[in-house]
Amino acid sequence: MKTRLLLLIIIMLPLLSRAQFSSAQRQVQMSNTMFAQQNRMTMLFQQQQRIMASLTYNVQTAEIKMAKEEKKLLKTTKKRQKLQELMETKQAELSTLKNASDAADQSELNNLNSHLEKDKRKLDKMNAKQAETTKRIESYKEEINKNNIEREALAKKVEEEKKAKAAKKAASKKEKTVSN
Repeated sequence: MKTRLLLLIIIMLPLLSRAQFSSAQRQVQMSNTMFAQQNRMTMLFQQQQRIMASLTYNVQTAEIKMAKEEKKLLKTTKKRQKLQELMETKQAELSTLKNASDAADQSELNNLNSHLEKDKRKLDKMNAKQAETTKRIESYKEEINKNNIEREALAKKVEEEKKAKAAKKAASKKEKTVSN
């Protein structure tokens, strides 16, 4: 009887040791996968933070550029108004000279006409500048909106991932308490 028991133990010993070894191997493998997953999550979180910072920086620079363009637009608008007022006074002066129409005043009339032509060209240039500035302002507004939307979407994604991670941790804690 003792020999049979001893023989049975000797036969079962390799099987029992393999079972323990594979269990330890599985635990190591599970801890390695958990560590790798945590590492990936950390890397992903850092990448998302960098993207968020980049988007915030882009929004800030676009806002600064937009403010500069708005100042430029305001300045151009003031210059344009002054030029229009000047042109109106020159136009009134030209009409009074035409009504008087003396031969001596003809050279002054031509001079006033040439100044008025130059002022019209300046006004056209200012109008073109204003249109360009307005287009730039609109493009900056679109860029700001686009970056804000991207940032909000990324923030929602990060929040959802945090919730999923917390739920996963809670589930693993429940599993550990149940298995213990």
